[in-house]
Amino acid sequence: MRRTASGTLDAVVANITFGPGPANDDELRLCGDVSEGRRAVELGISPWFNSVAFARAGAKSIAVDTDAALIAATRERAGEAEVPVQCIQTDLADLGDIASASCEVVLAAHTLDDVDDLGRLLRQVHRILKPSMPLVISMPHPFATVDAD
Repeated sequence: MRRTASGTLDAVVANITFGPGPANDDELRLCGDVSEGRRAVELGISPWFNSVAFARAGAKSIAVDTDAALIAATRERAGEAEVPVQCIQTDLADLGDIASASCEVVLAAHTLDDVDDLGRLLRQVHRILKPSMPLVISMPHPFATVDAD
């Protein structure tokens, strides 16, 4: 929480991208307040590198992905932004390096399309999230690839 000019406390939301096109105010608030070192996980690194946005907002950010190139790109972007992002290269359903009930939000933006064992992944997410904290998932609309011509 940050204090506004009027002295009231205001939640700090990250400038998260859920898909192509700008997020509106309601979408930005889906992940909740990520300031003051709250733990935020980007489950599968999206094309928008949301883990860096979490870190910029003050979160202890964790990026999880199987792809070494995406992990390297995240480290590079975090370095350019001068923010820390913990990067874990592993299967998305293998979250053993993250302590139970230690995270305030898990975000998967267009990254769960090819998950083999969704049940296992969701059990792991349930384990690492604190009670009543959000899992935010965005998926491309099935008609997004339909040609209008």
